[in-house]
Amino acid sequence: MLPLLAERFPGAQAALARSAHLLAEADALMQAVGKADLSAARAGEASVSVGALRSLGAARARGALRAWLQEAGEPMPSQRRLTEALRQALDAASDAVVSVPLGARLLRRWRDRLWLLPAQGVGAATAGLDRPWNRRPRMWLGTAGVLVMRPALGEGVCLRWLREHALDVLCRAAAGDAMPRIAVGLPPRHRTLRNLWQAAAVPPWQRPGWPLLAHDGRLLCVPGLAVARGALARPGTPGRVFEWQPA
Repeated sequence: MLPLLAERFPGAQAALARSAHLLAEADALMQAVGKADLSAARAGEASVSVGALRSLGAARARGALRAWLQEAGEPMPSQRRLTEALRQALDAASDAVVSVPLGARLLRRWRDRLWLLPAQGVGAATAGLDRPWNRRPRMWLGTAGVLVMRPALGEGVCLRWLREHALDVLCRAAAGDAMPRIAVGLPPRHRTLRNLWQAAAVPPWQRPGWPLLAHDGRLLCVPGLAVARGALARPGTPGRVFEWQPA
């Protein structure tokens, strides 16, 4: 059809080229704005603030979600699908747990934050991987994540205690009333894993695979969350802080 258009409208090709150039510039600008909005809504976190996305308006919120999916290497869903996903995620009640499939990902909401997670294996438990602690700074637990130990002063597990005792890494999900308890604080208070997870705002899908450190069957440390009173490093003394980094 281009020869016919050029014959009837001599400036058609130039006009089409100009329009294509302007559309390309607009698309580049939209992508840049989407990436900037996504970065601001995350504020350095892995999740995105629901309030920040809601304040952007529908068009820019979709742009931020597109940037998030592009960053994750996911095919772009249709405009209708993006709009529906954002509607469910942003309009749900504050205490709702929302899960919206977007291709190979799930857009999940919990505590006014959005998470973009793999649809398969979300929060994969490390069940069956119980083993002795290897006493190294990093200990991989299958494909679920890595247990990290870093030196500290006056916090974490007492270094002297660690040198004198063996630890086991327990990688099994705990649920319901069977959750083990850990004595923390002074005077010691027994806290359940659920108490610790809720206080630290750990999303529900990360909890089943969270490793525990135990000695002689007694819970000693929940990495990143708590250390039992009897093994806690005293002020000014060397300690080791354990942290859990899910894959």
